[in-house]
Amino acid sequence: MSRNVYDAGAAGGIIFEWLDEWFRRSWIVHNFETPVDRKPFWFDFMDPAEGYGLMAAEPHGAQTHRLTGEPSEPGWTNLYTDLKAAGGSIFQKVGDRYDPARDLRSLAVDSDEGFLYLRMTVAKLDNDNDGQPDWNHVNYLIGISTAPKQAGMTYLPFIAPVPFPMGMTYALQLAGPEASHLLIASSYDPYHVVAVEGLPYQTVLSLKLDWKPRLEDAGIFEAQISEPNRRRFGRDGKYFPPERYERGILRYGDLDPNSPDYDSLAEWHANVRSNVIDIRIPWNLLNVTDPSSLKIMMGIEKDGTVTTASTPGFAFVVFSYRPLDAAAERPIMEQGQPVADALPGLTGPTAILTEALNKTYAWKGCDQPLYNLRIKDSYAVLHEALLSLPRIPAPGGQKPEMKAAQKPHKAQKPPKY
Repeated sequence: MSRNVYDAGAAGGIIFEWLDEWFRRSWIVHNFETPVDRKPFWFDFMDPAEGYGLMAAEPHGAQTHRLTGEPSEPGWTNLYTDLKAAGGSIFQKVGDRYDPARDLRSLAVDSDEGFLYLRMTVAKLDNDNDGQPDWNHVNYLIGISTAPKQAGMTYLPFIAPVPFPMGMTYALQLAGPEASHLLIASSYDPYHVVAVEGLPYQTVLSLKLDWKPRLEDAGIFEAQISEPNRRRFGRDGKYFPPERYERGILRYGDLDPNSPDYDSLAEWHANVRSNVIDIRIPWNLLNVTDPSSLKIMMGIEKDGTVTTASTPGFAFVVFSYRPLDAAAERPIMEQGQPVADALPGLTGPTAILTEALNKTYAWKGCDQPLYNLRIKDSYAVLHEALLSLPRIPAPGGQKPEMKAAQKPHKAQKPPKY
């Protein structure tokens, strides 16, 4: 594009934009960014308009929580540590060499202006010494209750039925780099797919108008679906169906630029050396409408307005289980995978230490957000593109005169901040 501007003979162009802007609100998520006047206080990772800058304005936790699993990383609050009924050992052993991967040791939490961070530690992630976690022999499930005793499902997917009277609004499954998701309870999902009136073969993703989430025993956990391209018709009458995607798929990698797993968009990573799994969940994926004031989504009015309430804190539970192929063929609410271990502990194969679940995590709100500035990789790309342009402007789109030295310019690294 820079070359096109030059070849057109234009006086110049405008780069949009220099710095990320937290106050921006795009149509695809703006309903769930409320109250509006507090939007500049937090970063919505799921809002693309907030990340257009050549310079990133990152929530302050990005400096310490880099998803690398380093044991000395500061800032964590231990939620569960060896609270298991068997004195800290795995509850139900399978009896193979992969039991240490199912032995849950601790769960810690933290948060900042953009993310909820989770750190899970197990006895040993890699038990066959191939340098990778043993995903074929162990999966992990984290239940999250964002509105305890107000909304969600009283059972989680994948595993044998363990009752949660306070309700779980989200289920996070870790089953490998390409198979990890954050699912939402159907009783808390503000969207549903409905048929177009009079055109049953066409559907739209719509808000549940005049709706409030409930605490339910019957229901499912389902994918979080987004519809960036709505159904439309061409001028010739051709129908273009909507395009949808699952936005709860968790991206694997870490945030260390020197790591082979580096990915600036990463949401989770497993470190086989420290036996730590680090996760960061964007607030919007948890329907937190304003983390600076602890507001969560609690309904949709008739006109589409999102109603909110203050969360008393989040409750968590963690399970490990051996994934069985036969069970995986069934619907996720009917798989009934036997639980190997849990945090907090188990008193029986399907009985959790419910009194420990009363321990919730409530972060501190803020009226003055903290952030760090970082030059993005795109800065160097643009820098090189501008240096590659001829030195003499082209008049009126004519071929430019190359009067400058013909020696190509060497791309320079961006300055450090």
